[in-house]
Amino acid sequence: MTANPLQVDSETCQSCHPSDVQRRVSLFAARAGLSSTPCPTVEALAASLLPTPAPVSPRGLEGWQVGALVLLGGALAALIVFAYRCWKADCLSRRTEPQ
Repeated sequence: MTANPLQVDSETCQSCHPSDVQRRVSLFAARAGLSSTPCPTVEALAASLLPTPAPVSPRGLEGWQVGALVLLGGALAALIVFAYRCWKADCLSRRTEPQ
């Protein structure tokens, strides 16, 4: 006797049930809710459950996004210039101070 006749060779079952192996195996599968096909892999199951993504067409930046980037770039440049001038002024003030 086997617990799952779908997992063993049909020759094993034919030794005891020579005339009705197929009927018994299909009856077992129907009652147990099993299939003779192999179990799906995780990848195959995930691929069947996930919807296929719609193709994405590349888009450029919108006008407000370009404007915001230009504004941020200008602010960064102004900050760098301001920091440089403060650093230079600090260096000059240290040179002229008496020690």
